[in-house]
Amino acid sequence: MQVHLPSRLSLIKTLQRFLVCVKCSAFLLFSLAAPAGAEELSLFARGEELFMQNKLQEAVPLLEGAIGENPSVPQVYLYLGAAYQALGLHEKAIEVFKQGIDRTDGYDAVFFFNMGNSYLALGHQDTAELMYTEAISLKSTFPKPYLNRANTRVRLGKYQDAIDDYTIYLRLDPTTPQRTNIEKMIALLGEKLLEAQRRQEEEERRRKEEEARRKQLLDSVLKSLEEAAEETQDVEAGTEGAQEFSEELELAD
Repeated sequence: MQVHLPSRLSLIKTLQRFLVCVKCSAFLLFSLAAPAGAEELSLFARGEELFMQNKLQEAVPLLEGAIGENPSVPQVYLYLGAAYQALGLHEKAIEVFKQGIDRTDGYDAVFFFNMGNSYLALGHQDTAELMYTEAISLKSTFPKPYLNRANTRVRLGKYQDAIDDYTIYLRLDPTTPQRTNIEKMIALLGEKLLEAQRRQEEEERRRKEEEARRKQLLDSVLKSLEEAAEETQDVEAGTEGAQEFSEELELAD
């Protein structure tokens, strides 16, 4: 029985058709697997690249466009907010971070941390402290909020709380290049606390001494007044007796 073998040309054409089909299948597979926001992710990728190159003015409109077309990508909010921060537009940064919190999954602590940084830059130290605290409550192993909250608490005069935060930060990030400065800060704050304690004890001692002095003075004045009252009473009693004796003499006449 003869076996029909295809010619060389026929084999080449068959292989070409097969390759074309493979490419079509790969394209279809990619289209199905690619997210609906592939174009938006491309905008984000370009914006991210410009951000990394410190071309913030160019990065911002791309990142804004990525959010406008697909608001479900939380990383875009982080980069856009960070770009606003770098440009000094902290009010805008806070608004973007707030929007990102509503759409994030796992980035909440980072958003609150960054909001704390913007509030701190605006001079709202109390609010910044709250934001760092919220970040810590969401992720207690996140080192940076402890450091920034510690710095904020130094400004607020909460020295013991600041020491506690610095200590936790060093435990979470023991190789930090800021370790030496942080340890110096802890020592300085400890001295301040001791000084404040000594001052408080000295003020308490002076207060008690002043209170004792005033009480002694009060007792002295009160005693003088009581003695004067007794003398006045004796004189009045003697005068009354003399008046009665004088009336008796007049009757006798």
